[in-house]
Amino acid sequence: MPRKLHVLLVEDSPDDADLVVMALARAGIDLEWRRVERESEFTAALATRAWDVILSDFAMPAFDGLRAFELARASSCDPPFIFVSGAIGEARAVEAMRAGARDYVMKGDLGRLAAAVRREVQAAENRRRTRAAESALARSEARQRLVFAATSTPLLCVDLSGIAPLIAAIDTPSPTSREWLAARDALAIVEANPAALELFGGVDPVAITAAVRGLLPHLLAALRLAATARDRRHVEFECQVATRRGVREVIVGTRVPSTDEWRDVVLSVFDVTERRTLEARLQTAERLEAIGRLAGGIAHDFNNLLTVVGASADLLRDGLASDDPRNEDVDVIVHTVARASALTKQLLAFSRRRPVEPVLLDLNATIRDTTALLRRVIKEDVELSLCLEPRLAPVLADPTHVEQLIMNLCTNARDAMPKGGTLRLATSGLEVAPAEVVEDPPVPAGAYVMLEVADTGAGMDEATRAKIFEPFFSSKAVGCGAGLGLATVDAVVSQSHGHVRVVSALGSGTTFRVYFPSQQGIPEVPSPPTFTRRGLPGRATILLVEDEHLLRVALRRQLERAGFAVLDAGRAEDALRHLAAHEAPIDVLVTDVVLPGMNGRDLAREVVLRRPETRVLFISGYNEIIVSDQGRGSHSLLEKPFSAAALMERIAEILAAG
Repeated sequence: MPRKLHVLLVEDSPDDADLVVMALARAGIDLEWRRVERESEFTAALATRAWDVILSDFAMPAFDGLRAFELARASSCDPPFIFVSGAIGEARAVEAMRAGARDYVMKGDLGRLAAAVRREVQAAENRRRTRAAESALARSEARQRLVFAATSTPLLCVDLSGIAPLIAAIDTPSPTSREWLAARDALAIVEANPAALELFGGVDPVAITAAVRGLLPHLLAALRLAATARDRRHVEFECQVATRRGVREVIVGTRVPSTDEWRDVVLSVFDVTERRTLEARLQTAERLEAIGRLAGGIAHDFNNLLTVVGASADLLRDGLASDDPRNEDVDVIVHTVARASALTKQLLAFSRRRPVEPVLLDLNATIRDTTALLRRVIKEDVELSLCLEPRLAPVLADPTHVEQLIMNLCTNARDAMPKGGTLRLATSGLEVAPAEVVEDPPVPAGAYVMLEVADTGAGMDEATRAKIFEPFFSSKAVGCGAGLGLATVDAVVSQSHGHVRVVSALGSGTTFRVYFPSQQGIPEVPSPPTFTRRGLPGRATILLVEDEHLLRVALRRQLERAGFAVLDAGRAEDALRHLAAHEAPIDVLVTDVVLPGMNGRDLAREVVLRRPETRVLFISGYNEIIVSDQGRGSHSLLEKPFSAAALMERIAEILAAG
């Protein structure tokens, strides 16, 4: 025992105390000691320091050894206590040992005192270490239980001893086999943390046993796979399981148990339903982005071609008498150009590549303005019903996009009623309460103007309903739809910061509810056109810049036939040479945006710098520069394809505003 021992002697005889100290010293014990003989001295000594051992006489005039033992045992240190007495009898010795004293040594036999002291000091040290280890273990278990209970990940501690024999089986038992049913019934949930109870909708582990059994087939398959793999210590699998919130996609992970650990296997359950939904939306967004880039690439050239066809048809019509039967052929061409143009605009709308020009809009007025066209689109055996709430709050949206949304929903409803039915358009103002946000898809709480389009058609099953907003998805026959109508609706709603819900069932019709955030203010009322081709000024000069040769020729012929003087160029550099050589005023620059070399915007900036009086009209099939430009100043934009009448009307407006 190398360290110095601190010994407290309870002894009324100094001589006896010296004998005790000498006996310990002769045995090689290095000690520091103190003698007390009264209770007050004893309690003071206990408070002063921690003693390695207390050696006490049994009977003293001023103090009793048993009393000293009681005080020592009640102290926080509780050191080893050995009676050293010359007057203790066998009965009293037994009494002392039963009370908890470690040993007793007769004063006449001090030779065994050192051994008793060494033994009891070592035993006390062992007890302290054991208590420290037990305390550390208790704290560790408490921390683990705290982590188990506090973590937001659902955790299950399960007894899988029932399925252990199935892992080593050559063949996987059938789910209806006796072995499998026995293993399923033997599954016991030892413990479940609050997150697991909340996920599976139970108040205790027993209440969620049935739901957790749904994981068992997938867990068995994962463990069987792990048994055939080398150094596989962790398994993870994804499956569907019934929970409090319905059927959810979950990822379950666990450490592969050893042969003796099957009774306490911890499963971590991650609900990835929202993650999978977001991943699906991201994939859809990436597809839209790719399609949008494709749309942007082809729209400019495609709309140029459509404008050439439309301009040529207008020129052809101008050369025909009103009773010429070839007018019907021209009408077919113009109608086809309009359909192709609408298809391009839908492609750009759902891919968010068209300029958005939101205004405060009266939704009721927009529906009424669209009704005349609607009645030509829907069949005679479809009854059109309007139920519009008066004094509706305005919405912030692009009028053209909203008209397109209404037309797409109504034409879809028409196609869903091949034998006739009722098409109902309704509007209403409403407040969405926080409790309703949990509906799928969620609509955030707030004030909305709702547009409802309902039909009495065939309706949709759940699988079809889940795909209706995907681009190019169509349940119609081949050639009866491009699959862009509802994708465009979804894009328009998203651009307007709105939401859409669909209610449908086979044989029960379909209802679309579009939620536009309501706004404050007075809706804008579009002014009717005040200029006609007859009102065009006489010899105004137009600088026309268009790199597509056929289109440039057709537009020049249209402008010259309308009485304009025209300077035309295929490149911006040629246009600037015209500008330098032409001393007379140039009234309007009509330029494409996408040009080889210098683009139309830079050209317009240079022309206005040299000729401040010149007005600018951009013509474009599609251009991201224009889409992203939030303000074009005094410049105007005419989207291709356009008719000759639309071109002349826009130029007349520009000149009149001059």
